[in-house]
Amino acid sequence: MIVDYLQNFGQANKADFRKLLLDKFPDGLSEKQKERKILTLLTALKRQGIITTDSDNRQTSHWILVKG
Repeated sequence: MIVDYLQNFGQANKADFRKLLLDKFPDGLSEKQKERKILTLLTALKRQGIITTDSDNRQTSHWILVKG
């Protein structure tokens, strides 16, 4: 879903992914656990070289697909 979103919109910030994904996780998880899962997914995709950020500044950066 994250990659599809970036293919459609080009970039996204963490708040965009929160809106996209929070209701997809089980209700038994706390908000903090859901937030952690989103961060884990983004980190995994970044380590695989699929996505990256457009800036080192976490306050203003956006997630983007790696051109390849």
